[in-house]
Amino acid sequence: NDLNTSYTWSGYSEGAHVFEVRAQDSDGAYSNVISWNFTYNAASQETGGFKVANSWGIGGWENVPDGFLYITYEAMKQNKVLCFVVDPKDNYEPRAIAIFKISHLVRDDCSVYVGVGNPSSPSREKRFDDYYQRSGPHPYPDNKMVLDITELLPFNNETLYLKVYDTNTGSTGTIEFFSVEIYDNYPSGIPSSVFTSTQTPKNTVNNSYVNVQIPGVTVSAASNYDLSSNDGGLSKRLLEGMKETMGVYEEGRGYNEIINGYGTGLRPPSVEEWEEIANSWYEMEAFGLQETLPVSLDHSSSIHFPPIGNQGNEGSCVAFSVGYYTATFYEACDRNWDLSGAQWVGGYYGAPTASYQDRILSPDFIYHQINDGYDQGSAYQDAMKLISNTGVSSWKEMPYNPNDSKTWPSESAWREAPRYRSRTNVMRVLMVENDQDIQTLKSYINAGYLVSISVDADKYANLSPSDVWNSTNYTNPNTNHANTIVGYDDHL
Repeated sequence: NDLNTSYTWSGYSEGAHVFEVRAQDSDGAYSNVISWNFTYNAASQETGGFKVANSWGIGGWENVPDGFLYITYEAMKQNKVLCFVVDPKDNYEPRAIAIFKISHLVRDDCSVYVGVGNPSSPSREKRFDDYYQRSGPHPYPDNKMVLDITELLPFNNETLYLKVYDTNTGSTGTIEFFSVEIYDNYPSGIPSSVFTSTQTPKNTVNNSYVNVQIPGVTVSAASNYDLSSNDGGLSKRLLEGMKETMGVYEEGRGYNEIINGYGTGLRPPSVEEWEEIANSWYEMEAFGLQETLPVSLDHSSSIHFPPIGNQGNEGSCVAFSVGYYTATFYEACDRNWDLSGAQWVGGYYGAPTASYQDRILSPDFIYHQINDGYDQGSAYQDAMKLISNTGVSSWKEMPYNPNDSKTWPSESAWREAPRYRSRTNVMRVLMVENDQDIQTLKSYINAGYLVSISVDADKYANLSPSDVWNSTNYTNPNTNHANTIVGYDDHL
């Protein structure tokens, strides 16, 4: 009677159990046995996670208003999260650029090449606008365009050419201008040599190649662009895992899923792109001695990291991840730009502080060239290839506009882009499955990399109060959005 006794029970194994209790009164009589059926689950704790930057601004989509979230190591492994990197900068400056102007009502009709030697059997050649989702059914801009051709150097009394293939759609255009400029000091804006074709203007022909040439060019400067990584290759297992996670591009489908007013925009590769990725990409391998890795690292606290951006409702997440965050951070580290005073001003339709816009790189320079001319999203491989082949301009030269998805850059933006081109064309990928993969990823971050990852933006609603995705609240993701890993913390 009125017996109040408490006990601490411990030592249970996980699973189903029956707990039986009976009472004894003061006369020694026992009550009936009362049984409780219960299932015991040991409290789980996940330690360690990666810090991730989103491109939906600060507040609104998150619980802690700072623009960042964390994803635990366990959640990364459980969901086989895909990670993508391009190499940081290494003091690259262009030495040779091709300048040209083309008039055509449908820029997607034209394939444009700059090369050396005989146009029908060149000794070396580079394609402009070499992306699967290209320029779309819109006219070329009424200004000159630029392609960095430093990797084609040197020229030994050789012919340089601009070649255009015009598909058979009934519309034709005109090569208005072609020249090649050589630089000893590109930032000066003053070329040491200029070679200009006298064969312009020249009309294109449907279903045929036409070219204009510059004969007898000699330039002794050697290339300072690293092409040693042209031959790559992924294992069949990794490739199939990537396909299973990301899917295959469906013609005509838009990949900018709007969630609470914010755009996403991660497009999967096409069948042809998967074939190219299989043969040319590399799997990420660990850097150095991993036991020397620090327990935490946060590049977003660096003076070289830009403020959290907001893509609005445009499907430019890949361009924000690969361009705005990663390329800006690499350039700022390489050129010692201090971005610590930059802020995002204006919210949903905002921009970085005006005085910093010449040192923060433009998402729209990337997105408008790889979205097929519409706001339907874009793919990692096109964005990374554009930065490797062409470069990217500053925000100042091509401001971001979420209401415009098709306008191409001005001549000044084209001319600036080669300065901010990746030093090499290396593209690497990792599918996180185990603790070794976590260590590999941490070693990249420790080596100065930022990492683009594929996430499910629908699951921001499941974030913990401290904005953490773990193996319980981040499950079975549909990868529709690109975010950026900026650091990690083993003690999270």
